[in-house]
Amino acid sequence: MGAGDLKKFARFVEFTEEDRTALDALLEPETITAGRTLFCEGNEADALILLKSGRVRLLTGASGEMGLMCEGTWLGAISLMTIGRREAT
Repeated sequence: MGAGDLKKFARFVEFTEEDRTALDALLEPETITAGRTLFCEGNEADALILLKSGRVRLLTGASGEMGLMCEGTWLGAISLMTIGRREAT
């Protein structure tokens, strides 16, 4: 992704360049094809997803569509930080 790209994410704006470089070294970039399911509701959280470009639709079994996430957002933080299960697909 690149340390400079992390500035697009509100959470990382106040990080120093050194901190963003260290974080970038931990990231595992992945290109996702349109229509692919990234994770499923009820699965154990195992990653935080930083959306560099594109859009991701979030769905739940109970209420249907939760929303549309756009570049510069992250997905899965709540489930990952609480060591819980995914709340959406």
